[in-house]
Amino acid sequence: LKRYRDTIELPAGMKYLTVDADRKLEAGQKNAKALQIELQKIGQALQASERACCHNTGAENLRRTLAKCEDLMVKQDQTLEDLQKLMIMIKLDLKKKNACIAEQYQTVRQLQAGPGCNKRRCAGNIENQPPPGKKPFLTGLLRLAQQQRSNTPSNCILRSRARLQQTKAQYQVNY
Repeated sequence: LKRYRDTIELPAGMKYLTVDADRKLEAGQKNAKALQIELQKIGQALQASERACCHNTGAENLRRTLAKCEDLMVKQDQTLEDLQKLMIMIKLDLKKKNACIAEQYQTVRQLQAGPGCNKRRCAGNIENQPPPGKKPFLTGLLRLAQQQRSNTPSNCILRSRARLQQTKAQYQVNY
């Protein structure tokens, strides 16, 4: 897992997607290792006690239970390994998608700010503009509507506050 971390390191903006899953996988590995150590200790204690007493006690049942627990631990380890492999695949996929998005973003930026102007890109804006000799339609009414909107009480208050701030800035003394 440690050798793959360098290859699957995600960008800072995407790390939050996988942090919880990584943390849970690592906690699962620690718990699995702790359980294996406990099972080994129990097995050693069982062998020591089996030597001390006869076979008619519950040692055989304990041995079977211990074997079942070890089988479960092996299955749990396999499941954790599969989850880690899937997590690595997900991270690699996220990294690839992030690179693809960045590449598309750069391509769009280059197209928008390109120095050359071909007919398809530049002509679209020119077609919908009126010829330079003609007057725009209803210009007088549109100007009146804009002037009426600019004389609302809230606009007057905002303009007076702006003027007040400008005068304060003019007479402000810097020490």
